[in-house]
Amino acid sequence: MRFNGGEMLSGNANQHGQRDYGNQEAGGSTHKNKDASQSTAERAERNEETKMPYDQLLRAYEEEKKRAEGYLARIGYLQADYENLRNRSDRQITEAKKYANEALLCELLEIADELELALNNARSKNNSTEVNKAIIEGVEMTLKKLNKTFEKEGVCPIKCRHKPFDPSLHAAIGTVETSKFDEGTVMEEVRRGYVMKEKVIRPSLVKVAVNPQSKAPPHVDEEQPKINGDLNQTKDLKEEK
Repeated sequence: MRFNGGEMLSGNANQHGQRDYGNQEAGGSTHKNKDASQSTAERAERNEETKMPYDQLLRAYEEEKKRAEGYLARIGYLQADYENLRNRSDRQITEAKKYANEALLCELLEIADELELALNNARSKNNSTEVNKAIIEGVEMTLKKLNKTFEKEGVCPIKCRHKPFDPSLHAAIGTVETSKFDEGTVMEEVRRGYVMKEKVIRPSLVKVAVNPQSKAPPHVDEEQPKINGDLNQTKDLKEEK
C-alpha cells in the first residue's frame, strides 16, 4: 500500500509540474505577442513620422535624377578628354619617331654643302693633276653616299627656280629686277632647301624677281644667313665658272 501511495504522490507531483510549465509557456508567449505588437506599433509610428507627401517625393526624385544625369555627363566629358589626350599623345609619339633624325640630317646637309662647294672650287681651277682628280672623285663619291642617305630618310631638295615665291618653302634674301618674269618669281637659288617627309627642315634661300617700276618690292630678310661661310664667296665661285 505504501508503494502504491508513493506512486500516486509522484504522479500528482508530475501533473502539477506539467501544469506549471504550461502556464510558464503561456505567459512567455503572451509577453512575446505584446513585444511584437509593440514593435509593430513603433514601426508604424515611425513610418507615419517619415512619410512624405507625393509632391515632395516627386521633387526629390527629380532632383536625384538630375544629379545622376550630371554625374553621367561629367563622366562622358572626362572620357572624351581622355580619348583626346590619348590620340594627341599617339600623334606626338608618331611624329617624334618620324622625325627623330631631323637634327642629325640637318647637320649632314651642312656638310654636303661644304663638300659641294669644295668640289665646285676644285673643278673651276682646271687643275688636271692626278692628285686633284683623285680628290674630286673622292668628294663626288662622298656626296653620292650622302645623297643616298638623304633619299633613304625621305629628305628631298626643294625645286624653286622660276617658280612662284612660296614663304612656306622659300626665304627671300634679295631681289632681281626683270620684266621677263612675273613679280615674285624665284630667279636664283642661293642655298638649296630640303623637305623631310612633307616637313620643311630647311627653306631655300632665293632671290625673287621684282618689276623695275614696282614701288613695293617683296619682303627681304635683313639678316642674310651665311652659306658655307660667306654668300659673297659663293657668288665669286659662280662668276669664276
